[in-house]
Amino acid sequence: MSCQNKVVFEFTSFSLFWQDIAATSGAHQFIFGIKRFNIMIHGIIVRFIVLLFFCLISTNALFSQERKEVSVTLNMSPQARFAGFYVARELGIYEKHALQTRIVHTSSDTMSTDSIVSGKADFSIVSLPSAIQLRANGVKLINLSQIAQSSALMIVAGKSSGISRITDLHNRTLGIYADKIHYLPRLLSEKYNINITVLPHSRSPALFLRDGVDSIMATLYNTYHLLLSSGLDSEDINIFFMDESDLDFPGDGIYIMESKQKVDRNVCINFITATLEGWRYAFDHPEESIKIVIKEMLLHNMPAGVVHQEWMLKHYKDIVFPKISNSTPGHLKKDDYTRLADALHKAKIIRRIPDYTKFYVEVAHEE
Repeated sequence: MSCQNKVVFEFTSFSLFWQDIAATSGAHQFIFGIKRFNIMIHGIIVRFIVLLFFCLISTNALFSQERKEVSVTLNMSPQARFAGFYVARELGIYEKHALQTRIVHTSSDTMSTDSIVSGKADFSIVSLPSAIQLRANGVKLINLSQIAQSSALMIVAGKSSGISRITDLHNRTLGIYADKIHYLPRLLSEKYNINITVLPHSRSPALFLRDGVDSIMATLYNTYHLLLSSGLDSEDINIFFMDESDLDFPGDGIYIMESKQKVDRNVCINFITATLEGWRYAFDHPEESIKIVIKEMLLHNMPAGVVHQEWMLKHYKDIVFPKISNSTPGHLKKDDYTRLADALHKAKIIRRIPDYTKFYVEVAHEE
């Protein structure tokens, strides 16, 4: 008999007892009934408390046994770009899918990948270009879900620099801030037959603002807003979106090592399903999500600007849930993969193109 049925049975017995008391008459019967009532109600209360305690213990034990502990490494510091993960954890979406999820932050694709290669994490966030290069070099990681369907990358140049088109970057300097986009200058050089001098810099656009470089690689959802917030007038710059050069490739995806995916397939399904659900909720409830993001940033002693995070979440939505009809959230399209892999191969960044069917294993996506 279940806990619920046992409780119902106890109270049914209690009700029948009072019907019996009501049917009796006389003082003697009444006093005797009161004594019986005292004894019976005491027994019912004791049994009810014991039964309730047993049900709570059993339920907690069941949940603890079913919940799988997993960890995911993100490839940058806390920000709205990862809102879906924070929301899924904060609102119990992972728990609903039988997961206890720990989120770890790093500062690059390399460090994020190292965490799953070494076994320190179950899942990692890695950009598609970096992942293809790693797979081509023998690292057997698998894409389970393509979160970022595009990159929103752009090149920003001051009009005073005389750069009014991509080919004007010939023999000019370009600032890049992350290891994950080091391939882009090579692809641009290959496509337009130009020579670009690359200058790495910190994640701040200060080098560009101080005329330390002629141009800077930026993202619409992040760096571009930082430039505007720094006082740069949009009328004083030229912007070159990578989709105009057919170089706008998908960005971050969720990865796992091949050997682990084969063993923990159900865990993979639950994690991807819960994460996509977290992203959907984050975009549908931006105010609540930003509060969760800010909480995560403060927890890691990060400067937390609400306005910038709101901008990031708003513009990142079009990357995760693009408006184009032929894109499915979480799905890595073969055409996108082939287009990027071919470009990397042509630029001699990779020597061979990994098999798409081995690189991408779809376990779940949003319908």
